[in-house]
Amino acid sequence: LEAEFARAVRQDEPFTLLLLDLDGFKAVNDGFGHAAGDETLKEISQRLLTQVRAGDVLARLGGDEFGIVMRDGPTEAAQALARRIVRAVSQPIRLSTGDDGIAELQLARPDRMNTLGPAFFTALRDAVVGLDEAGRTRVLVISSTGRHFSAGMALEVFASELALLDTSSARRRLAFQDGLRKLMRCLDMLEEASFPVICAVQGGCIGGALDLAAACDIRVASADAFFTVQEIHIGMAADLGVLQRLPRLVPPGVARQMAYTGERVDAARALAIGLVNAVLPDADALQAHALELARQIAAKSPLAIAGSKRALNYARDHGVAESLQQMTLLQSAIFDIDEMRRAIEGWKTKVDPGFEPLAPTTGG
Repeated sequence: LEAEFARAVRQDEPFTLLLLDLDGFKAVNDGFGHAAGDETLKEISQRLLTQVRAGDVLARLGGDEFGIVMRDGPTEAAQALARRIVRAVSQPIRLSTGDDGIAELQLARPDRMNTLGPAFFTALRDAVVGLDEAGRTRVLVISSTGRHFSAGMALEVFASELALLDTSSARRRLAFQDGLRKLMRCLDMLEEASFPVICAVQGGCIGGALDLAAACDIRVASADAFFTVQEIHIGMAADLGVLQRLPRLVPPGVARQMAYTGERVDAARALAIGLVNAVLPDADALQAHALELARQIAAKSPLAIAGSKRALNYARDHGVAESLQQMTLLQSAIFDIDEMRRAIEGWKTKVDPGFEPLAPTTGG
């Protein structure tokens, strides 16, 4: 944020930057900044608030609580700066990678209970595709910040006039289908990635967040976690994959009960029905467990892991005979004597085998 402000000053742009709660016209330290716990944001907003004067123009960007105080400059310039600021300080996710092949993706809007808006889905898709194409990621851990994993789809999405939600004509209904499928594809990327995805859930995993969790390979939870198909409470059927994936994770009757009632399934019951693999006492223990599980996976041959995930996904959607036939083709493609030698030697000596990463790919 300070870098953007300094850039504006250096280029002598004709406006001053200020982040505000535009609804109440209060400094960000009383609104977004306080909820986010961002001391730098609060300090800058307090300093710049003193520069506001009569005649200044505010340019609002979307539903976020961002404003630009503009002096003697075009509104378009203020909006362009607002977009840069939104990208810089309001990303819905944080992504980090390490030399060990473990990537971590965190939902990063605790002030909004990590609700899922359009920006989240595109950010998730781009992050997962980017990791997969680079070939160096061996496992991805998805976690969250704040009290809840996610409260699901942001309500402002439903309240808006987005073309995606317009079904008033045949053409709009066709566009609705295309838009919905694009959202679905963002979650499909978790299944299609060559690496396993571990979802660590603390607090509420609500509505669209359960669609997200269901698309992951493994789910673990803190003791305060709960899961609910929230969509039924607002008069709609869940539509991003949970109705299709949940019956393959838990007993079909349980999946139907969750879908029809929207009941909360607590962590203990989630463990009992197989929705999660482990329940940990709190968020810190949950994160430690997820990372330890990730380290165990990352220590294995990424070629064998990728092949196993492909085989498991195929078998889930096909019969045994067809899946066995697919396995013969898959194994002939990934069978590698040198990889096996490395793995056996490492297992015997307890020394890192030093597996090569997967080859990078290019997007289609």
